[in-house]
Amino acid sequence: QRQMCIRDSTPSVRPSSGGIEITVQGESSSTFYIYSITGQMVKSVDISGNTFIDLPRGCYIIKCASWSKKVVVR
Repeated sequence: QRQMCIRDSTPSVRPSSGGIEITVQGESSSTFYIYSITGQMVKSVDISGNTFIDLPRGCYIIKCASWSKKVVVR
């Protein structure tokens, strides 16, 4: 049985000017769902490595398989 250690490969999200930067460790890709603060899905993206996503200013909720985070884009 193969188990994936989520703590070692946890994706990171960092707000950046004009959007967010998502980094996924390792060779696998992860699917991220980006929601507005009102609950409407804004984007769904598959990411591997380091990716910048353009977003207008505002508050967003970023979800992946192992966590969800609130991010403010300024």
